[in-house]
Amino acid sequence: MASSIRIALLMFAGLIVGCGPGGTPVPENKIPVTEMIRNDLKSIVSNNQLGSEMVTIDENLKKLAESEPEKAAELRKEYEKLEKASGRPAAQAKKMMEKL
Repeated sequence: MASSIRIALLMFAGLIVGCGPGGTPVPENKIPVTEMIRNDLKSIVSNNQLGSEMVTIDENLKKLAESEPEKAAELRKEYEKLEKASGRPAAQAKKMMEKL
């Protein structure tokens, strides 16, 4: 009986204490989308090869389309050329950077 009371008291104390205060909100990324695309393109230019930057450029072009659809459409065409650029993606990445 005493152990049942102890268990009940522990459970009650746990309910009162809870999980603590709420978490700290993560601040929103304040780097402009165009700057993130530019940074990825700089990486392609410096390495002269396509890598994971292509995924983030694609995602950032989708974000850009929400605020600047015309610019995003123009950059999307250049992005598609960049995807097909075999051997020398740096030259195409530079062209794309000029349109930013």
